[in-house]
Amino acid sequence: MHYHHIVTSFSPLLDLLLEPEQSDERIDRLKQAVRAGEPYIEVSPITINSAIRYIELEYPSLNEQKRLTCELLDWVRVNSEHGIEYQNILEEANNLRPYPDSLAFEDIVNLVFAKEIGGGSVYLTGESVVMQQFIADKNLGLEYQDLQILDLESLPEWLDNNSLFSHPRDFIIVRTPAGDEIKLRIDPHTERYPTPVDFAYGIHTNIGHRCQGAFVNGKEVPLNTQLQNNQVVQIIEGFNKCLDRAWLEFVTTKKAKEEIRKWFKEKDIEKGIKILKQEFADLYSLNGEIYLEAARQLHYKNTRTLLKSLGAGQISIDKIKRQIELELKRKGFTIANNNVLDTLPAISGIDPNQEIILASCCLPLPQDGEIIGVVSERNLKPLRVHRQDCLNLKNIKPEHQKILQWNCQFCTIKIQVTMKNRSGILMSIYDKLTELFGRNFNVLKVDAAGRNPATLEFDVLCSEGCDL
Repeated sequence: MHYHHIVTSFSPLLDLLLEPEQSDERIDRLKQAVRAGEPYIEVSPITINSAIRYIELEYPSLNEQKRLTCELLDWVRVNSEHGIEYQNILEEANNLRPYPDSLAFEDIVNLVFAKEIGGGSVYLTGESVVMQQFIADKNLGLEYQDLQILDLESLPEWLDNNSLFSHPRDFIIVRTPAGDEIKLRIDPHTERYPTPVDFAYGIHTNIGHRCQGAFVNGKEVPLNTQLQNNQVVQIIEGFNKCLDRAWLEFVTTKKAKEEIRKWFKEKDIEKGIKILKQEFADLYSLNGEIYLEAARQLHYKNTRTLLKSLGAGQISIDKIKRQIELELKRKGFTIANNNVLDTLPAISGIDPNQEIILASCCLPLPQDGEIIGVVSERNLKPLRVHRQDCLNLKNIKPEHQKILQWNCQFCTIKIQVTMKNRSGILMSIYDKLTELFGRNFNVLKVDAAGRNPATLEFDVLCSEGCDL
């Protein structure tokens, strides 16, 4: 018979809950077993209510009442998962009257409750001898033959002589220097025990991120040390986050694994974004169609997974660049000189950092051939680029005009549309954009809140034949 449950009556429950002034070996041994999950302490609702009332009467401090009540509820499991009808237990206990003078109705309720749990249970009572005699007098021996009736003095020896669990323990309990208990799962696949890193993440994610060392029972240990039950662990925190990918090779708890992977995933994505911007600047929206299509063609779920692999060095920027070129060619664009795009024209004699604006009056495009750049006398304002046949150039002095050339055969044009906000207007605009440009546009921003005019910002990839 394997015993999984200890049902305790009122008096032993208080002995377990309230720390004695002097160490009591039998209580300490049971507490160690309970902390390790061997066995479960279970009580009937009538017992838990009696214990809470006792705490409220004996401890006037509200803080002390709250602390002891929380500890009590942490220690025990109230009948909630055995499918037992508690009213039936009360009726059966009432039918067993009369009781010996030293036994109360509550004691008999716990006796019946322990029997009903089944699967082998232990009933911990301060009146074990009287309870056993009561069962014999009532001729209940066969019905209660699988139930062990013990007191606190006989329990430790019984624990030594009986296999309490039919399954191995799957967690350990370790403590902080302040005495707080942390429950950590053992890896079910490798059977490796948790490490100080698992302990740090068990306390708080930020402590795990900054974990750079640990002391176990006052002795400094490596971070991959396997912890044992009831050890005291102190984490040495760094000022900055100091995660190491090698931690994934020895951590055992789900939380530690997930938080470490999540942190490195975000770092890889940040690095991937940086690499893309170095190559393409702000040519394409990170949430746009170009990167998404390239990601899918390269067998990634979305742009973020592509960025993660790029940042982690699992795919090269050259491979992504080639895929984008294939996507653009498939859409009918021609790539000049292997440059995917330069949205600005090459200007001789002008500072390369000079800000450039495409004039809205004529909106020059790559197929327009020569274009004219208008500069101010001190060259402080943005260079405004017009088509060569723009009528507004007649009002510009010739010395303020420069003949320029596009250095590519396509460019990205950003367009903002402001419209009266009405039901369905944004969808109508989106459908029109799809009709005009197919998939060669990215929606950058939509603002249709309240009664204000709705605003839609998008960019369009334009090449020869593109008519705006």
